[in-house]
Amino acid sequence: PLGEDGRISEVQGQDAFGQSGPTPHQTEIARTEAFGCGDTISVIQTVPMVTDDPGHAALEYLLSLESTTHGDPAFGNPMAISEDLTVESVELDGDQATVMLEGEPAARDSCETWRVAKQIETTARMATGADAVEIQLEDTTLAEYWGFGDDSPLQITEIQRD
Repeated sequence: PLGEDGRISEVQGQDAFGQSGPTPHQTEIARTEAFGCGDTISVIQTVPMVTDDPGHAALEYLLSLESTTHGDPAFGNPMAISEDLTVESVELDGDQATVMLEGEPAARDSCETWRVAKQIETTARMATGADAVEIQLEDTTLAEYWGFGDDSPLQITEIQRD
């Protein structure tokens, strides 16, 4: 969230080593351009994790969250209602990532379909470094499944701090 002065409001705290500063899961490090119903995706700093497949791990983490909000201040997680959705794989080929999903994605309205799709796209791009993401849902793309028109990659802008 932005404060009245237009700067990012960060929650201060202490980490496990007693260091103070913005706490992980509460520090926005990048934001997408507006999409769908005027929404944006906030990229949140997380606790570092070592894995051979960061795209898969990041998406599995989002799908594992049971709450539709996360953190303080709260960020929305529309993927929480997709209980039957799983990540089969995330493959990187050059600057293109392909996310293979299984199951049935859920959304409460047409705006939320955009939020789910763009949250998957943005998470996969940030975790893999890809410029674009194709999201496959069994035998079709997620964009075709939900009937999106133009599904071009979102611009992601890193947030600069003084």
